[in-house]
Amino acid sequence: ILPQASTRKIQLIRDNKIIKELDLYKVLVRGEKEEEEIKLLAGDVIYVPVMRESVKVLGEVRNPGEYEIVSGDRLKDVIEMAGGLTPRASLIGGTIERIRENKKEVQELNLYELLIGNNEKANIPLERGDTITIPVKVDRIYVLGQVKNPGSFTIVTQEGILEESQIREGTKVSELIRRAGGILPQASTRKIQLIRDNKI
Repeated sequence: ILPQASTRKIQLIRDNKIIKELDLYKVLVRGEKEEEEIKLLAGDVIYVPVMRESVKVLGEVRNPGEYEIVSGDRLKDVIEMAGGLTPRASLIGGTIERIRENKKEVQELNLYELLIGNNEKANIPLERGDTITIPVKVDRIYVLGQVKNPGSFTIVTQEGILEESQIREGTKVSELIRRAGGILPQASTRKIQLIRDNKI
């Protein structure tokens, strides 16, 4: 299949009628089986059209590039199409850029909520022409969730006075939570998670 070809709407044409559309993404990436298997007959035409709607995925995914989307596709789908995140990917600071009424809009992504928290609100619906960028993580530690001031801290090794957003390597979890303003009243203190390389 050529780079500009559609992999989501491959057509099986018989007697000048489209009798089946094949989504190779579902078959090859997700491993889904076709609902009904159609046997090919003499005279059938398999037509691969040009890709119509696509988005770009850049940065820390295993296979950056342009990916075709269909109605209903969301952020998690295209990350999956791109092979998932690399170990160097940051869960914070990613962006989705889109053009609306000739104006560029940039929305920040929360991949932590999407991939770890399974929060559907973070699973943004995709639009034609979107550009998704996943940055490389820097030497930071993120304190997220049910704390007063969620955010990130930069790890520093040199001596001297620390800024508000800096910590020293080896800082204890309890100190990080304290620096983030403390735990909110409704927070669980029994299931605090430490996530490293996108794994709990």
